[in-house]
Amino acid sequence: MNMVDLRLTGQGQDGVRFGATLLQKLGYLTGAIAVADFPPTDQELEVKALLHEELRLHLEALEALVANEVAALNEMLRARGMLIIAE
Repeated sequence: MNMVDLRLTGQGQDGVRFGATLLQKLGYLTGAIAVADFPPTDQELEVKALLHEELRLHLEALEALVANEVAALNEMLRARGMLIIAE
């Protein structure tokens, strides 16, 4: 839910009901920079750096989850003779 809000319907007032997630913020920033006829402003570059750091932290957390939780789940699945989750 930090990177993608699963409650979004794509219709109506989603932007008003729910705060922007990381993916939405990156999309907005990319769209604003992509259509400009001039280089990104200092403020846009600062926001990019902040969002990049936020993304890095989320990816580290995901990697830790996969390394720890998925490995443990796979051990349990192997013990029961079931298919494992590919990493």
